[in-house]
Amino acid sequence: MSQIGASSVGAVIAAVVAVAATYIFIKWFSYVSQQRALSTYYKGIPGFGVNPPAPVHPIFGHMASWVDPKLRAEGLGLPVDRLLKWGDYALDREKFPQGNKFLKIQMMGPYLPMSSEALFILDVDVLKDALVATAESKVAKGRSYRIAAPIIGNGILANQWGEEWKHQRKLVEVAFRLENLKYSHKQVAKSAMRLLDRWRQRYDLSQKSGVPGWFDLRSDMLRTTMDVICQVGFGRDFEVGAERSALFELEKETYTTTSLKSKLKTASKSVELDGEPLHDVFKEVLTTMADVSVRINPLSFLSDKKKNYDQRIELLDKVVYRVIDQRLARVRAGDRGRDGTLLDAIADIDEHGDLIMTKKLMGDELKTLLFAGHDTTGNALTWALYRLAVNPEHLKKLRHEVDNVIPTKTSFSDLERAPFLNAFIKEVLRVHPSAGFTREVADPKGVTLGGVNLPQGAEIWFIPPLLHNQERYFERALEFIPERWEEGSKLGMDPRAYFPFSLGPRNCAGTKLAQLELRCFLTEIIRRWDIEYDDAQGPPRTYLSMTLDPGRLFVRVKPRSDAGARMWSDKIELMEG
Repeated sequence: MSQIGASSVGAVIAAVVAVAATYIFIKWFSYVSQQRALSTYYKGIPGFGVNPPAPVHPIFGHMASWVDPKLRAEGLGLPVDRLLKWGDYALDREKFPQGNKFLKIQMMGPYLPMSSEALFILDVDVLKDALVATAESKVAKGRSYRIAAPIIGNGILANQWGEEWKHQRKLVEVAFRLENLKYSHKQVAKSAMRLLDRWRQRYDLSQKSGVPGWFDLRSDMLRTTMDVICQVGFGRDFEVGAERSALFELEKETYTTTSLKSKLKTASKSVELDGEPLHDVFKEVLTTMADVSVRINPLSFLSDKKKNYDQRIELLDKVVYRVIDQRLARVRAGDRGRDGTLLDAIADIDEHGDLIMTKKLMGDELKTLLFAGHDTTGNALTWALYRLAVNPEHLKKLRHEVDNVIPTKTSFSDLERAPFLNAFIKEVLRVHPSAGFTREVADPKGVTLGGVNLPQGAEIWFIPPLLHNQERYFERALEFIPERWEEGSKLGMDPRAYFPFSLGPRNCAGTKLAQLELRCFLTEIIRRWDIEYDDAQGPPRTYLSMTLDPGRLFVRVKPRSDAGARMWSDKIELMEG
């Protein structure tokens, strides 16, 4: 009897395995067939696109030629300069007289479940058509948003076009109205003061010890922009005091692996923060999220890297839902006070006492703000300061403006009216845009972009440098020329090809906050500090991971030494308005 029972159980297991294997095979066959059909369809359109001059690896596709193992071992992403060379190849009119609207890259091997032939946009008409409101219902968010789901959920960055998205966008935009940006200016100035104080301490220590004070600029900028976004988004200060202690307690409660526990110990008196700072938590999450080997390895859940990733995601959830619960408790107790934060705008109840959106959606919006609001701005600020370090003529011109045009007591409006400062920022974002994004054709009937009909399932990549670097859109495109943005400039450009904050109805909701941060930080740094780039590291590169980042970029700072330095105290003064 027991043998019969065991035999029956074995037969059931075998049947379940057979059904599962059949289901997986059907899904795989269907997906691969769709991707092969798309590839065949693309080849039938003259001037549609071309593959890069690189072999297609059976497992990794063109990625085998794009991924640099040495960079990957250092936690860096895909080198964008390699992508730009492929783009130049596709745009070579001698090789392709008809032109190409796309660069087609085989992402993973052609017969793998994650395979796709991604279409990287090279043409401004395709860009324009893809991002207008009429295309939004036909072109859905692409795979990059699915990969980023643990940190953006279904917030406005990822949510598909529709009434729910419009409702979310309307609520989120409240935090970026003019009156709230004036409040934000005070918080940005507070973070700028902290940054300047750190630089002063670092410089004094270097002078005292005789050790060159080189430091990773991007890491410093990510810490600073995270400080801003926590105060502007949450009304919380995770750098000092009770909130810093609460974060430390949450880390002790959440982190269980040996490598994460080690981050909870203060190694020496030189360590400024106990535990793992929030910007480092995000940095490690994004690095792991962008690592293809973690995503495609079915056994990755056994690795410390994946366990650490999961625990950091859990920590971020705890941080976000803690502040939401605190806010909702105050609201239900009758305290409806607002201080201009995104938390106030979305963590609220209606006249019936019901939540204005689900708590899950509130969490998604705040995590989206944490990610999109600190990483991209930190990248832009890093590149802007690098440009100050290597372009003394631009620094001189900016110094003249901040010394003589922008008042000592700076208002929000004063920063908007600084012509060369704003031209400089625009050029930084043209040459060094902070992010790309993806879309996927969702309409069964397809969609027409730039005169070409793309079928359902087509995956489109929007990487700004592929357009920003084209001479047909920006004269002398490969040169850093802020003056191109000044009134009366003779340099030709097509403004439709400029999209550092995306375009259309789904452009970046936090654009004005990012611009405010860049203006404020640059003004106060230019007034007080000189920056020296470490030439030993060679020219910096841009890497495509979850954003477009500069990797590690080492500089050192010293107090401004020219006559104008005497004008400025260490205290930042603001004027209302």
